[in-house]
Amino acid sequence: MTSLFGLRAGTYDVAMHRFWPGLKRFGAFVALAGCCALVLYGRVYLSYDRVRISVVDSERLPSDGSMAVILPDLSRLAEGPTAIVLTLHNQALTTRSIMVADSDVSLSRFEIRPNETLRVDLSVQAGLRTGDTLHVVGDGDGWSLRHLEVGNAHGFSHGLFSLVVVPQSVERYEAVSLVGALSLFVVLVVLACPLFRFDNYRYVRLAEIALIAVMSLLFLVIAVLPMVSQYRVLLSLSAFSVCLGAVYLSVALRAIRSIYRALWNLYSDHREEVHGFLLAAHGMWVATRIKMLYSAVVVLFLVSVSNFYSS
Repeated sequence: MTSLFGLRAGTYDVAMHRFWPGLKRFGAFVALAGCCALVLYGRVYLSYDRVRISVVDSERLPSDGSMAVILPDLSRLAEGPTAIVLTLHNQALTTRSIMVADSDVSLSRFEIRPNETLRVDLSVQAGLRTGDTLHVVGDGDGWSLRHLEVGNAHGFSHGLFSLVVVPQSVERYEAVSLVGALSLFVVLVVLACPLFRFDNYRYVRLAEIALIAVMSLLFLVIAVLPMVSQYRVLLSLSAFSVCLGAVYLSVALRAIRSIYRALWNLYSDHREEVHGFLLAAHGMWVATRIKMLYSAVVVLFLVSVSNFYSS
């Protein structure tokens, strides 16, 4: 009994040493996994239909320092927050103060320095409708409106690390479910406890720490941006996967190494059975190809005969 209990105690100690990282490290793993799951649930899109409608595509000059732009058909835009993108140029010798208003509601006021071309991004959380009028008012002449478009996104990027910048309160997009985010949280915590270890080499370890810090800061900025600005950044699933892979690179490498070793050990223990199975599968595939060839010849013959009689 003593040896049995001693064996159990030793096994328990080994398991605890291997799988329990300590309270502080466990808390850090939970916080990191929680941040990743939060970003996945609230800041990652599976699909987002970007719509941008050009309203002004040629230079317009103001009349008495102001101009009114009537919006065209906006039926392509679903009801919800609207992004406005303007490009203005100041040809005057002095700085001009410009105000943009939707009907009687002021959206923004900004200044344009002499000979400056300025892009301005605005968000209308209540949305815009067909026939609404945007007023662009300056404190004098000498400036012009070169471009104006409305849509449901301020900007976006393509490629593996694709993202889209949308108005703050946009919620209409296909997102990851809560169950998916919670599942990711559990998987990350379970894998991090036994596998998350920094490299023994100093510079590699510093690089890993820096990479985790940068990605964690990026996730934090994306999470809190709608709270401090009128914008929201949505990551694509591929971009989120790149960030997640960078944060949990050491975990992924150790998991792949463990899976490879397990598969190799399984193959070594059952090498003869595997070879026999592969030989049998190869023979079955050869026999199947011959049967398929014979069947194809018969089918072609029957089709030819049927075409002969049908003609």
